[in-house]
Amino acid sequence: MANQKDVLPVGGIEKLTSEQLSRQNEFYSTMQELNASLKALLELFSLAKEELASQKSEVDVHREVLGRLDALLRQNKAISDSLKLLLELHQQHLPAIARGSRLTRPRERLSSDVFSKPQFSQPEEREGFEP
Repeated sequence: MANQKDVLPVGGIEKLTSEQLSRQNEFYSTMQELNASLKALLELFSLAKEELASQKSEVDVHREVLGRLDALLRQNKAISDSLKLLLELHQQHLPAIARGSRLTRPRERLSSDVFSKPQFSQPEEREGFEP
């Protein structure tokens, strides 16, 4: 069996502890860098989350506007269909309407004395009123 002296030379323990200490310090600094990187990554993810939330609200606004435009288009289609029906009705019944309207009847002439000198009535006399 080997002696301890053969395994570890004199001063080897001190050298090992100083190497371990330097490795521990290196490990600690690496862990701090990793921690800082993870914090930066978390901040980036939180900003991305906020950005996505704001984009989602913009999408909702666009959907609302599109819904209103669809409703407006449906309303305009209903109005145009109604106007088409009125036009067809007017075209079908225009001759009958024209026969019964005042424009196609013979005009009655007003007598010329209607436009003669206007006639005013005398004002009524009221009690207690003196001009």
